[in-house]
Amino acid sequence: MRTKFLMERAVVWAAHAVMAIVALAAISKATAFREFLVSLSTWQVLPEQLLVVGGASVVGAEFLLAGLWFLGVSPARVAAATAAMLALYTGVYVWKVALGDPPDCNCLGRLLAFEAAQRSSGYLIGRNTLLTGILVARAVSGRRTKPRGEPAARPPSQTLPRSAFTLMETLVTILVIALLIAIALPALAAVRARSRTVVSLSNLRQHASAFAAYAGDWKDTLPRFIEPNGDHRLAETAATGPFPYAFEDHYPYFIQSIFWPFVMARSGYESLPWNAELFYPPGADILAGAELERDMPYQYSATFVSAPAFWQQTTRTGPDQWVGVRFTDVRYGSNKILISTVMRPDGRPAEAHLGYADGSADQRSPGDVEPAYPGGEGNFEGAWSPFTGWPLGSHTISGVHGRDVRSR
Repeated sequence: MRTKFLMERAVVWAAHAVMAIVALAAISKATAFREFLVSLSTWQVLPEQLLVVGGASVVGAEFLLAGLWFLGVSPARVAAATAAMLALYTGVYVWKVALGDPPDCNCLGRLLAFEAAQRSSGYLIGRNTLLTGILVARAVSGRRTKPRGEPAARPPSQTLPRSAFTLMETLVTILVIALLIAIALPALAAVRARSRTVVSLSNLRQHASAFAAYAGDWKDTLPRFIEPNGDHRLAETAATGPFPYAFEDHYPYFIQSIFWPFVMARSGYESLPWNAELFYPPGADILAGAELERDMPYQYSATFVSAPAFWQQTTRTGPDQWVGVRFTDVRYGSNKILISTVMRPDGRPAEAHLGYADGSADQRSPGDVEPAYPGGEGNFEGAWSPFTGWPLGSHTISGVHGRDVRSR
């Protein structure tokens, strides 16, 4: 009987640990909700319009069940409900990810996320099976009734565990939760930063692929959206509906470095709106009237809308060199930045997220990028950025003939 009692106590404490994991999982999803939605989208269970509602329901259910458990409200029933939830998640995961087909939307970002999920499927299925088994054992032991013929009174050492927490259990549980949170918060911050990096690099690869597809449709020429003939009006191909930013119809030529989503959204992106999250680094505050100075999209390099001669001191002549370039003009595709952003996580060093002309992407320190052309775009009418080397790789010496990173 003593052994049986100890086993039952072990199941109870194992269930406490499992519910603490559920609580931490809910906190992690809530603090990196956007990244969680990206991961959830690879399951292809919910339509896009219900993705946010479904993700919020998952997080809400985990918070509710963990809260009820640690308040001591019907632990056996809460354990059973949580086990059912985990079994449901695991079943859907096996069906749509571990055994499912890859996304059929031709979206590189989703495909990469799907492949990453498949690689980790064995661990996730085994972990969830173990957690579900512990909770099932707790639910069964909590609902066991007293056998017939059992004496009315039993020695204290043989008393079956009660469904409510004792004072000692409550105090120890609070202490364990506090320790777990103290240990997990720095890790959660790191996981959140890493999740944003993964999402950002996936976005950059998809953008590089879309730009390459555009060039394939336009005789190998990379996109150029603003006319350099003096009025700098948006080209006719850029008509995507009401334009949210106005310079009295007089746009600086190189501002297309950040205006590109208004045009490219119609080419290679299934006609996404210009403010779709895909065009912005994770964490940007994307609003219908977002300020470009505050929340800019990924930045398209100015060297892809101007001839290499414009970025050499001995050959620069001016706006007559503001022309489109071809992919075949790029000499070092794995070292030439096509599109980029700089992330500045709170309390952490700045991160340069770089998408290259060869379709790859990686994370670097901004200091790893080669120095830019002295003087930037110059003082020509139609120049835009007064800063040399901003965005990263945008003012490369020798233009698309040059290199942007020291080594890869």
